[in-house]
Amino acid sequence: MGTTVRQLRDDLEALLSGWLGTYTLANGTTTPAVAVRADSEGLAAGTKVTGLELVINRHPSQDPVRQYLNEQCGETWELWLLAWDAKSRINEAAAEVVRVYPGTTAQVVTLPEGWGPKRQVRLELQNPADLPLVLRDVDGGDFHSGLPATLAAWVLDGGNFFDGSTLNTYTKTADGGVFT
Repeated sequence: MGTTVRQLRDDLEALLSGWLGTYTLANGTTTPAVAVRADSEGLAAGTKVTGLELVINRHPSQDPVRQYLNEQCGETWELWLLAWDAKSRINEAAAEVVRVYPGTTAQVVTLPEGWGPKRQVRLELQNPADLPLVLRDVDGGDFHSGLPATLAAWVLDGGNFFDGSTLNTYTKTADGGVFT
């Protein structure tokens, strides 16, 4: 079983929180501009979007596999970043998704002036559960599954990995791990 659309939505909303715009619903309530929709679905009547919108296709596409080799079926999620104004930092947001999710491809989609968003980027994201490697942060935590960090000491600053010496002058990390 791969990553669910709910897990992916939550991870991407957290990852892009600094860039996302807002939806203003018909009743005046605002919420981050993140939607999970099928191809034929649109926004609810009366909903307005400002800033950068993230749209996740509700169903991933499945990659064909050779059945005689007992391979797992891979999934690819289609995401759209839509910049509804010129201030949206769509390039930075797309670059962050590509950085965090290995194998992601990005394609800029150009529309004539006045035909919807100012800019669009279509992203194809390989299902994180299908990746042949384990995505971990530097002290052993797992970004996608929420596995907490181990608080292990890691040398990332030009120190010597074998004897633990460090060139770091700040000994406390943000998550409580300690450089030694």
